[in-house]
Amino acid sequence: MLLIKPDPVRVVRLNLLVLVAVVLKGRQLQPAALTLQVPAVAPLRPHQFMLGRLPGWVAPRYYTQGMNTEMIFQTTSIGSEDTSRLGALLGSKLTGGEVIELVSDLGGGKTTFTQGLARGLGSRDNVVSPTFTLNKIYKGRGGLEIHHYDFYRLNDPGILKDELSESIGDPKTITVIEWSDIVKHVLPDGRISIEFKPTPNDADERQIIIKYAEKYANVVRELEIEWEDTRP
Repeated sequence: MLLIKPDPVRVVRLNLLVLVAVVLKGRQLQPAALTLQVPAVAPLRPHQFMLGRLPGWVAPRYYTQGMNTEMIFQTTSIGSEDTSRLGALLGSKLTGGEVIELVSDLGGGKTTFTQGLARGLGSRDNVVSPTFTLNKIYKGRGGLEIHHYDFYRLNDPGILKDELSESIGDPKTITVIEWSDIVKHVLPDGRISIEFKPTPNDADERQIIIKYAEKYANVVRELEIEWEDTRP
């Protein structure tokens, strides 16, 4: 007995025609022919499997997509030099106006990452945690500035909230925030949030999770490629 596999596109088209005919039955109207457009998808070529270089319609390695167009890049740092290098790679791609939220426990790698970030932005300033000074400013390339905030010791941001808002609105400033819980309402939805998590394998190792708005997709894709290319 010969079995013929139905064409799914034709089945969907037929079902749509029947549905429209039922809806329009009482209106004495004849449904126009419907055409279901199914986009052609080109097969992957062998070179597209290398280092996450995939076509735009495929999520690359380490990338997942969350709700509200939030995207995620995950990787692992094997130590402080690795964490600083990742920061430097990201810093080299920033152009001003970015807001970066750093999340971790004490000693999680936030300051180490910021040191690399500043280096990638061309800064020669000494980058330290502003836990006691609350904020520090570093000079970068091309007139850019890094405004580094730490709200760990505050229960209320006070006037620093207004200063933070000004930094966020400045297109020549990259704003970096640690311990941001009390200023979450000030931070834009389109920020880059970077979380550092310890792993059970090694005290120096960190799982790094970068959540970012869709507008930074190209920046983070380039970051991922260079990160893989330069790993030892």
